[in-house]
Amino acid sequence: MKNLLPLRLFVFCVLLLFSAGVTLGDGEPIVHITKNDPSSSTASDGKITVSVSGGNAPYTIYFTSTTLPGKIYNESTITLDGLKEGNYLFTIQDSKGHIVNKSIELQHR
Repeated sequence: MKNLLPLRLFVFCVLLLFSAGVTLGDGEPIVHITKNDPSSSTASDGKITVSVSGGNAPYTIYFTSTTLPGKIYNESTITLDGLKEGNYLFTIQDSKGHIVNKSIELQHR
């Protein structure tokens, strides 16, 4: 018969975590960002896509920039297009209050 001690320890740890309110989804959201820089210093053809996973859905994405007014999105993926050069700031928060901040700079190609 196999030694059941490792299995018992694993079950004990899982029960301890659940009793403390920790779930398997806990942790910071994972943020993936892609960007396309504007074609010139005066062009408005830049693009940023922000995708969120991990952590605890649903997510809120707070957006601010040096060139546009701020906006709040209750989505896991957003795409902003028609962007000029500038700094774009994103604060991503999951349903348990975990926060990730990202800053993206667009510069002409």
